[in-house]
Amino acid sequence: SRNNRTLNITLTGENYVCTFTNTELGGVWGKKYNDLDWDGRKDSDEDGLRGWKIYVDLNDNGNYDSGEPYDNTDGDGDYSIGGLLPKTYSVCEVPQPGWYSSLPGGSFCKTTTIGSSGADWDELNFGNYQKGSIKVCKVIIDPYNNISNGSLFAGDTFTINWDKGLAPTVFTAGYEPNEKLFSDSEVND
Repeated sequence: SRNNRTLNITLTGENYVCTFTNTELGGVWGKKYNDLDWDGRKDSDEDGLRGWKIYVDLNDNGNYDSGEPYDNTDGDGDYSIGGLLPKTYSVCEVPQPGWYSSLPGGSFCKTTTIGSSGADWDELNFGNYQKGSIKVCKVIIDPYNNISNGSLFAGDTFTINWDKGLAPTVFTAGYEPNEKLFSDSEVND
């Protein structure tokens, strides 16, 4: 809230009015979490991420610059940045290799306005996910240890339908028949 104080000063026939205004500062707080289902919403099974820098991008350049207010997330993924005057801010995370933002458009920043009523603290959560890789091998061996018809050959495609609302994924086979799949194995054993 604002607490205005007025002081009247008279100097040699001139009158000056000075107004002093006190404004309560606000801030932002929230959680940085592993968005396992990539939906941009924190679910109960999604853990916080430790050691991520969340900062107020004072010059709106999308990069952390020395002197910008920040906090590093704790073991639960929590952060808190105070001391902000009432105005609109961009609050961002510093991206880490191999992680992708689940915010719309893949953005690493959110916009918030600290209200003029004073002591306004806004909650801003940031979700990220990692892309995995899957290696699928399908080999049909006949009773004589020969590769039978029906095995996928290099260049053949197959589809896996996922759960959690993810779109089906088409894969392309990459192994030739009789190619060793494991370094210490016999051919296709």
